[in-house]
Amino acid sequence: MTAVVVIAAAAALACPLHMLWATRRGKRSACCPPRTSSDLARLRTRQRALGAQIASTAESVPGREASL
Repeated sequence: MTAVVVIAAAAALACPLHMLWATRRGKRSACCPPRTSSDLARLRTRQRALGAQIASTAESVPGREASL
């Protein structure tokens, strides 16, 4: 049981420490937002397009209710 707790604690600390280390080296981590407003605008446009695609796909499947 103690080994499981130690492994879980190590895993819980590994990700934030890796992100901090990568940030200090000047690299972006996976959870960072886009750096520029144009990147953010492209991301929002793509998310809206994907949302519309999901909605149209959900409407085209008979007998299924949308769970949004």
